[in-house]
Amino acid sequence: MPPWPHDRLDVMLGRPAIDLTGKKYGSLIVVERRGSNEAQHALWFCLCDCGQGRIVPGRNLRNGNTKSCGCRRGWNNSETAASLFRTRCRKRNEKIERINQGRIDWQITNKGYVIAQMIPVECEAAVAIGNPRAKNGWTRISQHWYIFWLHHKKVDWVRRVLKMGASLHHRNGKRDDNRIENLELRWPGRHPRGWTNEAMIEALEMQGYIVSDGPAS
Repeated sequence: MPPWPHDRLDVMLGRPAIDLTGKKYGSLIVVERRGSNEAQHALWFCLCDCGQGRIVPGRNLRNGNTKSCGCRRGWNNSETAASLFRTRCRKRNEKIERINQGRIDWQITNKGYVIAQMIPVECEAAVAIGNPRAKNGWTRISQHWYIFWLHHKKVDWVRRVLKMGASLHHRNGKRDDNRIENLELRWPGRHPRGWTNEAMIEALEMQGYIVSDGPAS
């Protein structure tokens, strides 16, 4: 058998990936699993001793290729390097604080959506609605999901439905109009725009299911 990486081989054989939660590799402490990359390697969110977060493939942690968030790259123990390191950490922490307070720099993409890029993965919004394909400790968030998340008081189910493949439909077709009354949650599985809540209830009732009133507690 070829020397496949353990996490990829586990996926092929139907075995669960090795749980690295709580383990420390170099300066990194593993916090939680963050899905898999395109090669089906398990991804893990880690916190570095410097306070920065980074998403790292499990194989890189186990074989020792990744030992920090990158803060010690080129470290030479000089006073200049130490000063640059402290400045970098301070600026990142200041950015995290600004984003957590809602001060975000938004921009419009060529497709008309409003997004914010270069969001540290340890920000509250990044953990809840950030792009799962974060690289080198940075991710991006979409304004419509951010507005929807704030409107529902940052509840955890918003993160869960996003990971399940749900989408937010703009009722008037304007992708930069992210008022909460213009956003409609759509569930995956129905062409072209997914299922609305009302359509899902109607389909279930046609099959004889009884749908209770109100959301589950």
